Amino acid sequence: MIILGVKVGIPIMKLNNHHTRTKRKGYMRAVFCEGLEERWGTDPDIDRSRTPLNEYRGEYRGGQALTAALTAEAEAYSQQQRQQGKRGLRSDAIIGWAAIIKPPADWINALSSGQRKNFFDDSRRIMFDLMGHDEAGRSNIRATVLHHDEAGDHEHFYGAAKTSDGRFCGKDLINLKLFQKFNREYPKRMRKMGWEIDDCIVYDPDKVVELYMPSCFQPAHPQIETVNPFCTNGFSGHIWSWMYLCTRTA
Repeated sequence: MIILGVKVGIPIMKLNNHHTRTKRKGYMRAVFCEGLEERWGTDPDIDRSRTPLNEYRGEYRGGQALTAALTAEAEAYSQQQRQQGKRGLRSDAIIGWAAIIKPPADWINALSSGQRKNFFDDSRRIMFDLMGHDEAGRSNIRATVLHHDEAGDHEHFYGAAKTSDGRFCGKDLINLKLFQKFNREYPKRMRKMGWEIDDCIVYDPDKVVELYMPSCFQPAHPQIETVNPFCTNGFSGHIWSWMYLCTRTA
């Protein structure tokens, strides 16, 4: 049994396509391309010689391709809604999200390569289950990347904000129920797999970013602002789990 004990919160922000600077809005393309194949990240810890070692899973490897796909899906959905006499999506509607599972570097680096693989394989299976699927059974996780080019291995998840009945509706996917799954269900399932992670702890919302914001998620582009916590529930364990909400892109 591996014992974990770091306390973690789950801040949330929206990503805006208008390049505006607000507390909870940013730019979807920039977030996707920061972590995926384009690797726009400017963190000085990135070792570019190791970037080819990053592992991609899901339907997309590149942020540009994922952005285009989600934008096209959203536009098709809006057209369908209008044909039915309903309102289409607003230009700033939430259509995507991003999350990260980031163990502290000193802990993950102390594991053998086999243990690290097992950890992320177990975690990934749970994440795919928790994030759900759309009306066609298509996973809401459209891309993942396991980064090996920074101080410690960590995995990013990117996807569509779609409900099981096919609606683009961020508030019906990314909400308190999902936070509870991250804070309680994720640790519970990880414990069953041998990773001892405690359930959630509630933190002072003004302290979550100050204490726990990892450097890899500091803004790489001027239109992406520091996270402002929407929900301060967290779960304990050597895991960072940050979620972003993404709006439509131009």
